[in-house]
Amino acid sequence: MRVALLTLILSLGVGCLSAPAFGGPLPRAPDGVSPVQGGVSPVQGGMVLIPAGSFWMGCNPAKAKLCESNEKPGHEVSVPNFFIDKREVSVADYARCMKAGKCRRPTDGLFCNRNRKEKQEHPVNCVSWYQARSYCKFAGKRLPTESEWEKAARGVDRHLYPWGDDEPNCDKAVFDNGKTGCGSKGTWPIGSKPLGASPYKVLNMAGNVSEWVEDPFHRNYQGAPKDGSSWEKPQMLNRITRGGSLGHPGIKMRIARRQETPPGIQMGFIGFRCAKDGS
Repeated sequence: MRVALLTLILSLGVGCLSAPAFGGPLPRAPDGVSPVQGGVSPVQGGMVLIPAGSFWMGCNPAKAKLCESNEKPGHEVSVPNFFIDKREVSVADYARCMKAGKCRRPTDGLFCNRNRKEKQEHPVNCVSWYQARSYCKFAGKRLPTESEWEKAARGVDRHLYPWGDDEPNCDKAVFDNGKTGCGSKGTWPIGSKPLGASPYKVLNMAGNVSEWVEDPFHRNYQGAPKDGSSWEKPQMLNRITRGGSLGHPGIKMRIARRQETPPGIQMGFIGFRCAKDGS
């Protein structure tokens, strides 16, 4: 199984190796930004405030044509308030961390953006899980947990995609619609496709690049934490990427989809965004 999975990952272009309502008190946003309950969350420092409360995590068989075994069972999770980057981390963002000596250089290879002058505002890709963690630490943040990522993408409704239940198209996501990256043969700038924003107006959570999250991979959600924390025990080798990419077909843009991914792999289809605790 693991060999077949790694073979599939490598074939995708490796640079190298009814939903519960919100609950709990309203969070306090920093710097005088007023939080809101539902609707559009406030943005502070390029991050979006995701209010505390419960949501339904996992595949919704009532709507989905396909539910993978690792997306089951669906379960309620109560996540404390947190902030998440509105956009993916860009090449220019990551370059500042390299200049400070805190981040290692991304690899070069198929679809890799680092050496492309015209792609400084595209997502940084071809970075490992370790490199993503290093950048978030440099920025005073961290990788989102899998539960945080899914809530930011889904909100409190059981939608299939960040924008709702309509099938993906190139107005909403950068994916393989028969042509890689909707015909661009690469990524699009961070913050593209605003019509595909999540209920909290977080951008590119389906397509462009798949995104590293903090959690180790588990084969299903049996025993998963229900408090929004990273599922660290028992410790697993591989990590998780979420959100689909420029090289995935529309069905893989589903919010619930999870990809087991070796943490050291550096691919043109993988990038990340950061999160931090609310206050």
